[in-house]
Amino acid sequence: DQVTLEDIERWQPKYLVIGPGPCSPSEAGISIPAINHFAGKIPLLGVCLGHQSIGQAFGGKIVRAKTVMHGRLSDMYHSNKGIFSNIPSPLSATRN
Repeated sequence: DQVTLEDIERWQPKYLVIGPGPCSPSEAGISIPAINHFAGKIPLLGVCLGHQSIGQAFGGKIVRAKTVMHGRLSDMYHSNKGIFSNIPSPLSATRN
């Protein structure tokens, strides 16, 4: 919460990565306001809490999972496009 939307605007980012944290999207400082402000203007990528925040900002409902998956390995299948180009599919990755 030490950064404002005005700060981010001044930096003129080419993309915005919203990172993880220990809380819910509603408690994630300026994450949702930043997503709402920059959506459609620059690419957004959310990691863990950042991904949840993007979902909530676009109208999704964030609920607790019945089974904890954090830190478990899963095979991830993808199209080998964008940020996944040149990465094997399936990719064994930990859950966040």
